[in-house]
This record gives sequence, structure tokens and C-alpha cells, in this order.
Amino acid sequence: MVGKVLIVLNGGRVSKKTLALWIASADHVIAADGGANALADAELQPNTVLGDFDSIRPGLENFFENAKFLPDPSQHSTDFQKSIRFAVESLGARKVAIIGAEGDRVDHLLSTFGTAAHFARKADIRFVLETMICYVVTGDSHFSVSPGKTVSLIPLPKATVTATGLEYPVENLSLSFGANDGVSNRAIADSLELTVHDGTLAVFIERVSGVLDW
Repeated sequence: MVGKVLIVLNGGRVSKKTLALWIASADHVIAADGGANALADAELQPNTVLGDFDSIRPGLENFFENAKFLPDPSQHSTDFQKSIRFAVESLGARKVAIIGAEGDRVDHLLSTFGTAAHFARKADIRFVLETMICYVVTGDSHFSVSPGKTVSLIPLPKATVTATGLEYPVENLSLSFGANDGVSNRAIADSLELTVHDGTLAVFIERVSGVLDW
């Protein structure tokens, strides 16, 4: 089992500095197919390269000389689905961070959130985004926050939520994707206490540059 696994996708929008910080803090780094290109561009090394390899640049096997390549040609699952399954079920990851999920393919981004919701009861999962970190949670959670930071609570696809430490009250609030969500709330304390009574919730918190939050 490993503690912290970082999955690198090919969506971009993350600086090389941020990528390097998260890689240095991870116990195992997975490049999901084209995510290997982003790592090569930043001269950073993964432990595992996984996917159907339809996006990876030729010759990276030589550049990543210490990485294990695991080809999976199946078209019944995405490279991210293959990667998070490997992280949780094969490596036994307790915490999973996904970086590089943003890009010009919104359909891919939505798919990654749906997949993360499926695994949320098996591992602590978060997305490192350009301006926010998104935690995919069930049950009780605690977050350290800075007063004034934006916090959005988005159900995946439904959730009933209670939260303290926010400007706008959240008490047994029923949320439904596309109908009623908790977008653009604001932290008023240095901690956010949250209970998801049922369902799965994406908690978006405005990111502080240079801060790692596993």
C-alpha cells in the first residue's frame, strides 16, 4: 500500500513549478497516457505510465528509463479511469491527487469528476486545478481555509449537506446537479466543517499558490 498517489493528466493549465511541488510530495506518480508528455516537458519522472498510449509521444520509454509502462488498449474505459483504478485497487492508495485535468475538453473534465465520485468511498481524492482544489467527499470532512476564499459545493450528482464556516448557511441542504447547487459561497473562518449526509460532493476551495493539501 502507498499513502499518496499523484495522477498526471494531459489537460495542462498547471505550472511546471506546481507540478514539481506535487510530484516531490507524492509517494507514487502515475502518468495517464498523454500526461507523460507534460512530465517530459517539465523534465520530471513518473513511476508508472499507463493507458492506451494513443497520445504519448514516441521515444519516452527511453526518457523515463526508470518508469514502468503498463499498456492497456481497452476502449471501454478512459486513461483516467484506468489510472485511478490502478492507484486505488492495485497500489492501495489512501490519498489520490489529480493534476492536469483542465483543458479544452469539458467532456473529459466532467467524466473525471464522475469517475472520482465512484471511487470517493475508497480513497481521499482531490483535483489540483488552476485556481482551486476540488475535494470529492462523502461523510464528514474538515478543511483548513482562509477567510474570504471562495468555496463551492457541487453535488455529484446529488447530495444532502451541512457545513459550518461559510457566509451563506448550509444546513441539511439538498443539492442536485443542474437544479440546485452551492456555487460561490465564501469562507468566514479558518476551518470548514462539512457533513455529507447522503450522496457525493465536490468541494471547490480557492487554491493558495505553493500550498500542498493532501
